[in-house]
Amino acid sequence: MLEKPLLLLEMTHGGQVERFESADVSISGDSIFIFRHGAGITLRFVLTLYPLEEAIDIECKSMPTIPRPDNGVAAALKMHLALRLPEGRLIHDHPYGMSEITAQGKIYKRKYPTGEWMTSPQVFEDVHNPFTALSLLDFMGDKRGVLLLHDGSQAFLRCDTSAGVLHVVNILSLYDAWDEDYFVDTLDLGFRLILHGELDHVQRWKLAQEFRRPLEWVTNFRNHQHPVLDQQLANKPPLPPTFTPVQCESDSVVVTAFYRESEAIAKDLPNYAGRGMGFPYILRLVEFNGVEASVTLRVAGSVGAAYTTNLLGEIVEPVTFTLSEDQLTSTCQLTLKPHEIATLYLDLEWGRKQPRNLDEHRSVWATVHRVDEQQEKPE
Repeated sequence: MLEKPLLLLEMTHGGQVERFESADVSISGDSIFIFRHGAGITLRFVLTLYPLEEAIDIECKSMPTIPRPDNGVAAALKMHLALRLPEGRLIHDHPYGMSEITAQGKIYKRKYPTGEWMTSPQVFEDVHNPFTALSLLDFMGDKRGVLLLHDGSQAFLRCDTSAGVLHVVNILSLYDAWDEDYFVDTLDLGFRLILHGELDHVQRWKLAQEFRRPLEWVTNFRNHQHPVLDQQLANKPPLPPTFTPVQCESDSVVVTAFYRESEAIAKDLPNYAGRGMGFPYILRLVEFNGVEASVTLRVAGSVGAAYTTNLLGEIVEPVTFTLSEDQLTSTCQLTLKPHEIATLYLDLEWGRKQPRNLDEHRSVWATVHRVDEQQEKPE
């Protein structure tokens, strides 16, 4: 599917265009190491197969630094990606959404200083077909495509190409003269290319999150022998076989945020949903596929109170959770409109702040920083 070779690079430094055409390639274990050289610059790429998808992971690092490119977008360090896809289209993500983008036929003027930013003469640059992709860019054909995931390189340019080819460049490092002497001269970037069939927006979003925020889990330690923990847990109720604070069951709705805040930050809001919760939990749900969606939301333990809110955390309406028979989870049913962003405030009883009486432990915390006078004396 590649119209141009993978890892095709370009950068302008000192007025000269460098394409890093010299390369050393080696294989070690399951990885391919590619060192690209040019004008005293070395970039290291490590390619590995991702075991859970039809995918290639690409790691890019500077060895150890790169010189500052010339000023502007055209001179930036860029990576080309061109794919043969008849009737191809580009799908990118943006905050709380995903959509198709053409990024064609637009020229934007950028102005730069040539020295001190307030008083020096200024120059202009034409930037052709720019666009951004927050975490993913999908090169989608009729029923197949290639999904590019990245860990932060959001800036792209679309190139004019022949029919049946989608060609973009991803900006990896750029110097802006408005920053004067400031430039980050190290690279540590990650990408994943996934060959896929038909995907919906939720599937794309989840694949991007798995790349940017790898899943973490803890094994139930009751399956292992541990004398101290076994004694402490001897008279406790059994732990569930799996545990998670939140589960969202829907084909087109995902949890995009789950965090806590102090109710003190909203002292001036008379209808604040977190009042009395101390440190309420905030849960944000987003419908990505553009359809009305039914959602089953399940949280750990019992819920003291729950509300849907506006973006300030003010109550819109209460939400009713039902506690399961084993009292391990509580469940509610919600309906989201197409592309709706829903915010919930929750009082999760298992997660409430546990107060401690520090005065009862003064003998510990008030003296822990002291050292025995005898130990301070030299021998």
